[in-house]
Amino acid sequence: MKNALLVVSLLAAAVPAAAWDRLDGQYSGVRSFHTEAVTDEASWRALWARHAPGQPVPEVRFDSEQVAAVFLGQTQSAGVRVEAEVTADPLDPSRVVVFYRPVRPSRPGFAATVMASPFVFVKTRRASETVFEADAVMSVPAPGGRAPSNPVDERRMRTMLDGLADPSFD
Repeated sequence: MKNALLVVSLLAAAVPAAAWDRLDGQYSGVRSFHTEAVTDEASWRALWARHAPGQPVPEVRFDSEQVAAVFLGQTQSAGVRVEAEVTADPLDPSRVVVFYRPVRPSRPGFAATVMASPFVFVKTRRASETVFEADAVMSVPAPGGRAPSNPVDERRMRTMLDGLADPSFD
């Protein structure tokens, strides 16, 4: 047993503190809905102390990075998680946009009824402004993958467009 703990400790020590890009989970000390872009060490330490009191603060190089944090607040269902994608603003490359949404378990009724407070921290490049967008549709292809197919039924779309050509004001 002691050998297993020693191996786990050595493995944890071998992983550099700066090796994280995303941290997420079910239980946070931040119990209300909150989004925040953290751009300096003091703010990061303060937020981490609220999130995980007494735990070591993950390393961030604030000269070139920042942290986007999303807390969903308390939920009464385990298994809810926060899905987040970060992208550069297409109109202003100095801005970062964080699209996020809660994701419920795929099998309804399967999750336990417990108090949880889902969260996600995403390390991003440093930006002049960070914008958070809720409930956005996220369909980003994997690197080297194909773009998602268009789920729109072309017949329904044609019917809608034909209706627009002859508007009725009855």
